[in-house]
Amino acid sequence: MEECACRRDHDHNHASFCYQNGGRCKQCRAWRAERYKSQRAYVKRQRLLAGIDILVPSGPTVRKLRALACMGWGAAEIGARTGYHHRILTRMRSGSRTQTTVSVARTIDRTHRELATHRHDTREGRITTTRARANGWIGPAEYDDIEEGIAE
Repeated sequence: MEECACRRDHDHNHASFCYQNGGRCKQCRAWRAERYKSQRAYVKRQRLLAGIDILVPSGPTVRKLRALACMGWGAAEIGARTGYHHRILTRMRSGSRTQTTVSVARTIDRTHRELATHRHDTREGRITTTRARANGWIGPAEYDDIEEGIAE
């Protein structure tokens, strides 16, 4: 077990003092890590409330784009509705982007709610559906909770 190099009267609640004086014990490091995590969460929340875009995991957005592809909605059609370039949506749908901004996630969520019950039944839509099913993607009706990725 690691020996604490802190002063004897140090209660490990002021790790900055402990760290400056060479005390890098397990308790002080844990305190600093927890404090750093809570500060980051606070800053993130404040940025979101101020309307500044922050990065979030893109998993739910990817699942929604893939589910729409199973319904025949390609990146070009979704891009025309959302205002995003189809290449950005294609890259996101492929799963190569692990994060996205809150504004993109909200826009895709809104579009998913509008289009998830309508099949895009054109020649391009049928091609998109075939490719999506070949990739193993599942449609919106096959999810219990698309936000969590839980399929039936």
